Amino acid sequence: MLHFNPSQPVLQVLGTRNPLDDLYRRQAQVPELEQEARWLEHLARALAWTTMNERTFVERTALAARFSQIGKTLTVANNEPQTPRTHSNNYPDIGARILEHAGRHDLAHIVRAQCERFDGRGYPNNLSRSQIPLESRIIAVAKAYQGMRAVRSFRFQPLSQVETINEIKRGAGSEFCPQVVAALSFLIKRNLYSCTTQEENSIHREADKTYFDETIVRKLAYAST
Repeated sequence: MLHFNPSQPVLQVLGTRNPLDDLYRRQAQVPELEQEARWLEHLARALAWTTMNERTFVERTALAARFSQIGKTLTVANNEPQTPRTHSNNYPDIGARILEHAGRHDLAHIVRAQCERFDGRGYPNNLSRSQIPLESRIIAVAKAYQGMRAVRSFRFQPLSQVETINEIKRGAGSEFCPQVVAALSFLIKRNLYSCTTQEENSIHREADKTYFDETIVRKLAYAST
């Protein structure tokens, strides 16, 4: 597995022929993170359609979500047990630096801000409200939902969908953007987004079964929740 020293130039970590392809390959070397990234991409895409019905925005958000965990692939240690604090808090900045080197500055600032909080108490830059890119606010909610619903070695059972939604709603206005929380509630309430959960199998192993009806979401994007 890859290791990364924060003082090491990113240029030495990535190949130079086709950096974006290299990102896909490197993330695929850590299957757990790759499956998580695909899962996040699905949900972020659905939230983006619901929040702002514009294809360029949706595709940018989805791609940023896909690479939102890329910094973790260079901070994890071999066979290290997965815990809530496994990965260093600087993984968003490491991921952003990797994307900048790959020439994707449009994604880098989104990935860097994914751990900011709506109330300004997040990291790395204590951004708040509209200072945080909307794409980053979407990824934050998607990560929270995924984290609560997924199987973790440090948690015997994932939260139920109702418990997860209620927990995220409690964080609206403090940890999470209320607009994005409302979009998630909209998707779940209208059964426009679904995923296989622990009752059937691990959410990570079943990542490909995650889906949403894009056509319906686009038609109802501005409907009242």
